[in-house]
Amino acid sequence: MNRKEIYRYLGYKGQEPSPRELAVIQDAAREAEAASAPRWTWERVKVSPAAGGVFLGSWEVHSHSLSAHLKGCGEAFLMAATLGSGVDLLLRKLEHRDMSRAVAAGAAAAALIEEFCDSAEEELSRLAPGLFLRPRFSPGYGDFDIACQEEFLRRLDTARRIGLAMTGACMLTPSKSVTAVIGLAPVPAECPPEKCARCSNTGCPFRAEEKPPVKG
Repeated sequence: MNRKEIYRYLGYKGQEPSPRELAVIQDAAREAEAASAPRWTWERVKVSPAAGGVFLGSWEVHSHSLSAHLKGCGEAFLMAATLGSGVDLLLRKLEHRDMSRAVAAGAAAAALIEEFCDSAEEELSRLAPGLFLRPRFSPGYGDFDIACQEEFLRRLDTARRIGLAMTGACMLTPSKSVTAVIGLAPVPAECPPEKCARCSNTGCPFRAEEKPPVKG
């Protein structure tokens, strides 16, 4: 697990935790990892323009942000990943016992699902030789409506395949889960963003550094 990512989620900015804090973080990270049962699924679709948005296969998504993000892409992967319900159960237990430990475990789980998605993305890149993978773009980014989660999960049949569903408020359950569109293009994006840097909220304390695009 990426230690620096955990620190970032916990709000450490260029600082190292104290020995006591580090012990709590390390123990909580081990608990989160032990409770995880990562699973993921995907589908490859054609990308084509639509009025006010983009087609992902037969799915018409009304989102200028997603359309701009996929500019130059002829295909895309729809991906969904989850750490499983065991992590949610652990976090609920820790919240009743030790809130600081629960916060640390939550940060570790957030880092772990991102790391798992990165690994899944590397595997997807091998299925698209000669193409560049755009950074993950999820419902809730820009004007890509969070309500699109419902159709996203239905198309990937995530409830059956990986045990991933959503609440009435369109939040994923289990909570440490990700859905994302990953564009495939013959050339890299001119200014490729990465993770939180895709968001327009440039003052967010959780903003991540940029990385180059992945090529298959």
